[in-house]
Amino acid sequence: MAHSATHIDPSLPLSIERVAGVTGNPLLDTMSQCCDVRPYFAFFNDAGRVAVYTTRHPSTAGAASVPVYMSTTSRVDGETYTAMEMKGTGTQTGATLIYGGQTYTNNGGYVNVRLHLINKWAKYKPQMVNQMSEVTDAQRAQGSYPYGLRVSAINYFSSIHDSNYAYVGIPGHFVGQSGYNCCRLTDFSGYNKLARPDVRGTLSLSGTMINCGFTEDIGEVTGAVQLTELVSALSGKALTDFYPCVLVSKEDTSATGGYRHYARALLGDGAVRKYATTVNNWGANLATCPVYAAGTVWKVSVFFASAVTSGSVNLNNWQDVGGVAVPSAMSVFACPDTVSLEFEAGYSLPRVECVSISVGIRPVEGDPTSYVLRFEWPEGYDEDAQYYADVNGGSGPEGGGSIDPGDGSVTLKGLTMEIAPMKNLATGEYENWITRGLSSQYVMVSGPGDNRTARCPVRCRAEKNGQTAWFASTVVTCDI
Repeated sequence: MAHSATHIDPSLPLSIERVAGVTGNPLLDTMSQCCDVRPYFAFFNDAGRVAVYTTRHPSTAGAASVPVYMSTTSRVDGETYTAMEMKGTGTQTGATLIYGGQTYTNNGGYVNVRLHLINKWAKYKPQMVNQMSEVTDAQRAQGSYPYGLRVSAINYFSSIHDSNYAYVGIPGHFVGQSGYNCCRLTDFSGYNKLARPDVRGTLSLSGTMINCGFTEDIGEVTGAVQLTELVSALSGKALTDFYPCVLVSKEDTSATGGYRHYARALLGDGAVRKYATTVNNWGANLATCPVYAAGTVWKVSVFFASAVTSGSVNLNNWQDVGGVAVPSAMSVFACPDTVSLEFEAGYSLPRVECVSISVGIRPVEGDPTSYVLRFEWPEGYDEDAQYYADVNGGSGPEGGGSIDPGDGSVTLKGLTMEIAPMKNLATGEYENWITRGLSSQYVMVSGPGDNRTARCPVRCRAEKNGQTAWFASTVVTCDI
């Protein structure tokens, strides 16, 4: 269905009422001049390192209890953003913050964090133009950033995982408090908060079969930037001239960048063909990929290519594209909603991740003797499975592990621990996280004095019905 309440005809007379009446207007969402960013003010500990953040301006007088955040990253719609994770509360008096029994101060530092409030796929939103008059549709569609979107230039096939359609349209000549950009009210005339591109992908992995579907939800297209428009404007070709393809990447510590990359054209109705809305069962068999291995983590992205063969590149079958540049005669565009997704081939078990490490006990001399690892199940916990964490490589398929602590590579001892979250007695449900203690012998510490860092490689796995699924390995760190 069309969202008529969120799309107002731009030909109507310009007025505040016309724009404010748009359902989902960011002005009404944020009450902050339509800002799509929010400043988080940095507070430092005695060692001079950024430790925590608050949203209360350091010049604000009086003491107040405030939420305290730490910086993280998140990936939304193919883009990596700075994010903030609330850690607790503290007492802030101007530029001084008391948190966790320690004193932190602000020296004017802050970071702008995207709030994802302005829908980048809406056609009517702030554009990067230096003018006071209204922006025309022709202006929206032209320039280096059509419709205020920066489309990633894909020079290597492996970089498809990092590609996106990033919103860059906030006009730089309107600067608000603390230096963050503001938006012009009139640019939202016709804004549709629910707008989506006319073509986007859905992706799933069933056993070894990669299944891809494409949707053209016209009900969401009203007042939206269309992928067909972007592709045509940037390549001079229609999207129906492109072939749907897939890039799969398998973890391999011996490979450049830690991954082996393979790509091929998707089969539509059993054949390599150009994009068509009449084809529903696009797919590829991962088991035919030369480096296929069951139970491993695969990173998957769908993309459109203007040709399947060009020079030495032949995507009619799986081709090793690690370090391979996209031929100059070939245009490549990522498919929205299907960029850098991760799957475990052959198994359907919720992912478990080791996400943080913290110092447990500190003796007088300052060297930690124990740590706490935090594990999370972002996709839920399967109580019929057994979960394990292999520290420093453990007994995983890649053997033991090693890291460089700063003074040469050191082979690490392995430890395997069984992990499982606690059940919430009030709800009867399992939590999605658990913390486990870890002795310092499994953690590498590097750096002099106040710059010491603790690092611990961890790989998680699950066993169910006699099968084992290995999840992505990671190295968690903390400053000590």
